[in-house]
Amino acid sequence: MIFERIAREQVKQASATVETLTRPADDHYYEFLLGQYSTIRRFLPLLLRTIQFEGGKAGQPVLRAIEFLRDIEGHAKPAMDQAPHEVVNRT
Repeated sequence: MIFERIAREQVKQASATVETLTRPADDHYYEFLLGQYSTIRRFLPLLLRTIQFEGGKAGQPVLRAIEFLRDIEGHAKPAMDQAPHEVVNRT
């Protein structure tokens, strides 16, 4: 419905502008998340059991990652070689 009113490219540009304004170039949120591992680890099992995530085509890589986390939850040494990598980047 959005793209019926606003051109896709205009939405992409607006999204990029918002990201630029809200995340400084020196923002290292990956490092921050790693530092919060123990906090996230406490609520992640309940979150994965409770919430059924859904998404469109663009969200499928994230949904695959969430499903992978759900599948390995509770395993002492899960096989990480099957983990989806589409959503992992360094940018």
